[in-house]
This record gives sequence, structure tokens and C-alpha cells, in this order.
Amino acid sequence: MLQPITLTTGTLESRYRITLLQAAHQAVVEEREVLQTEADAFSDFCARLDQISCERNPSESASPTATTHETIAGQTTSVNQHGDTPIRDAYVETVMNTPHYDDEYGDSFWESLAAEFGNEFATLLKQATVITPELKQQVLTAAQQAKTQRKRLISALNQEASNLQDANAELQAIAEEVNVIQSRPFYDCPINELQQLQTDLDELSTRCQDLADRRQNGELEPQSASSLKTNLRVPDYCYDSLSVTYPVLDVVATLSSRIATTNQRLTTILNERPSSR
Repeated sequence: MLQPITLTTGTLESRYRITLLQAAHQAVVEEREVLQTEADAFSDFCARLDQISCERNPSESASPTATTHETIAGQTTSVNQHGDTPIRDAYVETVMNTPHYDDEYGDSFWESLAAEFGNEFATLLKQATVITPELKQQVLTAAQQAKTQRKRLISALNQEASNLQDANAELQAIAEEVNVIQSRPFYDCPINELQQLQTDLDELSTRCQDLADRRQNGELEPQSASSLKTNLRVPDYCYDSLSVTYPVLDVVATLSSRIATTNQRLTTILNERPSSR
């Protein structure tokens, strides 16, 4: 768990805690767990597909309105009207059976299939009267791609979690230095000390800007990766529960504002000193 960033406000006894990066990190961890659960569910779905036997000669199968039979794991299973029934059962009992599914998606079998594999694929499966080897392979390939998608996104979230930890540590160090500067009795400090404090604040401001630049240029930004049933980048969909979309930049802005305010205060005090004019 990331430690909150603390800024003093006025006196050492008055503190402002910045917990935004903690919340962002928690959101990433939770989403990563959801994706891992879904990747495991698709693995289970693929295993179930491997157990489904195929109709090798569809022309000899019963008519679409009749009841056909397929063998799953050595047992004969009735396939009513459409050859997709064993596939549907496998999908519903694995992919759609994760603890978060209803809350996260809440869609039907056909809606889920279309969202994951595309409308054309869903239509193809819906119109199938038997499960041919070709159809089974298409479903298996699509399921493996869905799993790969999630693994790729998990990798991006791992990177984001690490980036948040690095950014939090750096911003925490900057905040601590700002707090030390703010603890100085400015009106009792000689001019040269006030000027040195301004130099120190300028350096801290540069560090904030450097971190913001690295975040925006990609060094501290997760690699581009689309979410699964949307077309959003990682920050857009992962942080939709937060008050901001870009938490690192928001905290940088908060610290930069505090640094600028403190620097302006020092400038005001220096201008009030007769010898500084």
C-alpha cells in the first residue's frame, strides 16, 4: 500500500494528506485482479471446448429444427436446434460465471459473445446447426485471443502499478522538502537564506515539471492498451471511479502550486526588506 503524501499547512500541527495516488494504485490492483479472473475463466472455457466432439459431416445431421447430439467428455449431450448449445453451456459456466460478471457487464450470452468476439462471429455461431471442427477451432482461437488480450492488459497494469509507486515516492520526497522549507521562520531569516530557499524551491519545481514531462512522454505512462469491451486507454477506464483521470499529474499540479505559493511568499518578504531593494 502506498503511503499518503503529506503537506503542512500553516503550522506543523496542520497537515494536508494527499491520498489520490493510493486510490489510483488500489484501482489498478483491483482491475488487475478482475482481468486475471477473466483470463483464468477463458482458460477454463478453452479446456471445455477441447472436450466437445464435432459433427464431421453436417449434411448427414438432423434438420435445424430437430434435436441433435454431441459428445462432451465421453457423455452424450443433447443439442437442441443449434449446434452451439455445448459451446453456450461452456461459455456461460466459465466466462460468465466469474464473481464480478453481472456487476461489471450484466449482458446476455449473445451480447457477451458479440462484445468479445464481434457481431459476425456471434451471428455465425447463432446460425450453426452443428459444431464442425472448423467452427470449434474458430471459437477456440477467439477465446485464446480474448485471454491474450487480458494478459496484455494485465502487463500494462503491472507497469502502471510500478509507475505509481515510483511517482509516489518521488512526490513524497519533494513534499517533505517543501515542508522543511515551509517550517523555516521566514521573517527571521537573513536575506541570503531566503534567496537560498527560493533557489531550493526552483529546483523542486523543476523536479515536479520533469516528473510531469516523463509521465506525459510515456516513461511513467502505461503502454497504450485498449480495455476489452470498450475502446479506452488504461487511465480513462481504470480511473473512472476517481475524481480525476490523471492522478499523477493532479498531484504534481498540487505540489507545484504549493511551491509557487511559497516562493511568492518569499518574494514578498524579500521585497519588504529595505536592503533587498
